[in-house]
Amino acid sequence: LLSVFLVISIMTSCIIAPINGAATHVTESHVVVAYNINGIQGSSDGYGANNWNEVYNTISSYGADLICFNEVNNKFVKDNLVSLLKSGGYSCFGTTDWAEGSGEDIILGAAWANLVCYKTSKYIKLESGTFSLSDNPSNPNAFISTMEDYPKTNIEGRPRNCNWVYLQSKSTGDRFILASAHAQWAEYNGRDYNAEGLTYLVNNINALKNTYGCDVILGGDMNADYPVELTSQGYIDVVPVGTQTYSGEDEQK
Repeated sequence: LLSVFLVISIMTSCIIAPINGAATHVTESHVVVAYNINGIQGSSDGYGANNWNEVYNTISSYGADLICFNEVNNKFVKDNLVSLLKSGGYSCFGTTDWAEGSGEDIILGAAWANLVCYKTSKYIKLESGTFSLSDNPSNPNAFISTMEDYPKTNIEGRPRNCNWVYLQSKSTGDRFILASAHAQWAEYNGRDYNAEGLTYLVNNINALKNTYGCDVILGGDMNADYPVELTSQGYIDVVPVGTQTYSGEDEQK
């Protein structure tokens, strides 16, 4: 039994959980928050100290056990937000979509991370990893190999990946995977890269389920009103509700 109490997100973000897990099931309730913080606004003006404090305070106010972030801008937000989360008892994991220091992250000004965070008082991290939403998942910074140059540089602007942690509950011993992903959204020359990316995503999530024999909690921005690639395989789409505004940025929660 899996209870998701809250979703905070922007645009078409969603959190998805399996109806039927594998051998090890989640038997306790968890407060799960998924939040795309809109990394394109991550500049010294748009995301100052007060802003990431607001993000952190909002997360804290709901007593989140598990958090899936998207678009955590590595130049202006990541270190500050992670420091606040650490001070609040969370541990975070997540590599960026562009390899940091590669020089490629000049597109839109920074690399973004899909962070997964968990309360260290409640969970033990057993393993972690990253895969790209591409036909080369072992390279976390890979585009779909047949994607044309135009959507790479003018629509997507960045590769897409999924970060995950394999956790054990300290109270029950339950083991499960928490994952955060941000899917492609481009359509170009008759190709739907969102559908292709979601297919790669669910294939790799299913591989993790089979490897570890456990349930998976997947949060993130699927860039789809109804991610059929996931829902058709028994996943539940939990949609965002309401609105919230931070520093002039209209967001949904």
